[in-house]
Amino acid sequence: MIAHGSNRAPEQLARKYGAEPDQGLKSGSALAPGTADEIPVTLTRLHDYEVVYSAHMTRYGAVAANLQHAPGAETEVFITWLNATQLQRMHDTELGGEIYRFGRLNDVQLDQPEGPIPPLRSVFVYLSRAGCLRVEDQPAGIATIPAARRQFPALNQQEALEEVRRRLYPGRELDAFILSVIEDPDLRRSVIEALRSDAVALEAPHFELLDTP
Repeated sequence: MIAHGSNRAPEQLARKYGAEPDQGLKSGSALAPGTADEIPVTLTRLHDYEVVYSAHMTRYGAVAANLQHAPGAETEVFITWLNATQLQRMHDTELGGEIYRFGRLNDVQLDQPEGPIPPLRSVFVYLSRAGCLRVEDQPAGIATIPAARRQFPALNQQEALEEVRRRLYPGRELDAFILSVIEDPDLRRSVIEALRSDAVALEAPHFELLDTP
């Protein structure tokens, strides 16, 4: 499974699986080794895609992530090696709100480290139905995620939030806007609707939609 958004973070996986995160690992295990929910992870680079902002805001007041086809680009992602039980738990957390679609990227290039696992050509992924946050009429890459040969301008999270605030609530301070998104579900829904109405369409030609239990 490709982890390109918050699921890259050990803290997020620990929250979902009820275990202690191993803070020090960039590639190895996302949760404390030896726990029942230990998840091996592999740091790799995905070719011809960028990690961009989704036209969606989370319950904790952040602009979410998505993937967008970007020929020639390479972006850092993690592979989380989930067993069947862990995958079902991930579905429970990702698919209930009808924001994400589950599927597989087929015939893609991933720069895996050498090891006993053959190079992957297909990999599971969640992609956002909301499309991509529009900034100056194109998607915006997530600046904190390393990438080579970017095709899109890159913003950090604060800059992305400021773009959303400026566009939709220019009279509010940024901190007040974020707090309102967290505390007021109706306002958050209106923000999401506005972002989706102006989103850049998702482009993922390698994506195959899959059924889930």
